[in-house]
Order: sequence, then structure tokens, then C-alpha cells
Amino acid sequence: MNKAIVSLAALILALMLLTVAVIAQPTQEFPVTVQVNTEKYYFADHTDSLTEGNWIVLYGGSQWRLPTLRATYQGVSSATYTRDGNTITINSLFTSKSITYPLTTHPTYLPGATITAVFYGKSSFAGQSVQFRLIKTGPKEVKNALNNAFKGETSAFKNLISTSRDLFQGQKTVNLNSTGDAKITFTVNNPGDYLLIVVQEQSSPYELKLYGITFIEVLEYDCSVTAPGEATLGDPIRISVSLVNAPR
Repeated sequence: MNKAIVSLAALILALMLLTVAVIAQPTQEFPVTVQVNTEKYYFADHTDSLTEGNWIVLYGGSQWRLPTLRATYQGVSSATYTRDGNTITINSLFTSKSITYPLTTHPTYLPGATITAVFYGKSSFAGQSVQFRLIKTGPKEVKNALNNAFKGETSAFKNLISTSRDLFQGQKTVNLNSTGDAKITFTVNNPGDYLLIVVQEQSSPYELKLYGITFIEVLEYDCSVTAPGEATLGDPIRISVSLVNAPR
């Protein structure tokens, strides 16, 4: 099992629960909100349902099996506090929530591979205009930006997800279909870690709605494994592992 893939999937689930745990008026569609001074952040609900849970599913590439991932939160439904001169107000429709990540696999890709991403949103999102953004970044930068944002310092988070860092350059704006879903297809030519998000964003007054998030890992080389088709119990077996087209 690829431990990096499990870590990425766990981070996706943790980020979704983190937004649940810490997010000017919540609704059934966006049950948790955070207001930092005059900036407003709305986070879509995430549930165990794959088709209605606001998850992004990636197709293609090499699929890696995941263990069962579950996260639980218990806390307050509202709070207001001041930190470093910033006023942060949190509102939520609930004080506890558990999420089981509904996906059992997560893919990796090679440079130039075709990637299909489907956002499975709530049916009530039907007809809404959203933007897919692809950002080259890693889990550490994402966690640091979110941690700072929850302390009232939102500049790093806003820069992270800004259109200036969007590799799609705003070209993946779509209307959600009758079931609240949308599909895009694209390629990534350079290896590295990427963040794919589905958002609505306006600048004045600043307002962000985060619908979904997932990580994409593009590997530098493919891996070839050769092993015998059968073996005798107690005998050694020879397994050959090589990186395809890697320099020697």
C-alpha cells in the first residue's frame, strides 16, 4: 500500500472535518461558516454519501486501495474570539459530527496522463456556477495556510487558492448539473503534488464558498514489478522492481 496516498486521503478527510469543526449564517448546504473581520467563508457539508456528500472523485491513473478512514468532531456550535487584532466568528448547525470517507481507492498519475475529476455535489446545488482550480502545492503548505487562517491571518490561504496560482487560469468554470454534479478532464505534465478545489469566490466584499477538495499526486516515473506466477511454500522467490525510464 502506498503510504503517501493513505496520508493524502486522510488529510482530505481531516480538512473536511476541520472546516466542519471551525467554520455569516450557516445553512443546510453550508452548515459551517467562518467570518474573519469582514471576510466570509462558507464550507459545504460533507457526509458519508459519495453521490450527495460533496466529494471529488478522480478517475484514471493507478488506483491504490485505502483503509477505512473515519473522523469525529465534538465541540461548540458558535464562538467569537479576537487574535492578533483579528475578530473571528464561527457558526455551525451542529456540535458533533462523524464522517467516513466514502472512497476506497485513490489514484496516482504519470506526467501527461489524462485525469478525469467528478464533483458529486448535493442535488440542491443544481444550476450553481462553480470553478475548478488546480494548484501546485503540498499538504504542508495547505495545513499551514489553514492554521494561519483560523488564527485570523488569511492572506496565505487566499493566495494559495487564488486565480493567480490556478493552473487552469479560470478556464474550468462550470454549471452544476441537475444532480449538483460536474465533470472535467485535463492533463498534468509535470510531476509533483497538486490541490484540486471546487469554489465560488468574490472579491468585494470578500466571500469564499468551498464545495470540495482533493489532492492529486503525479509521479516522476512508473514502477514495474515482476514476480513468479506461482511459488512453493518455504522456497525463496525472486521479485524484480524497477522504475520505468528512470536514469541509471
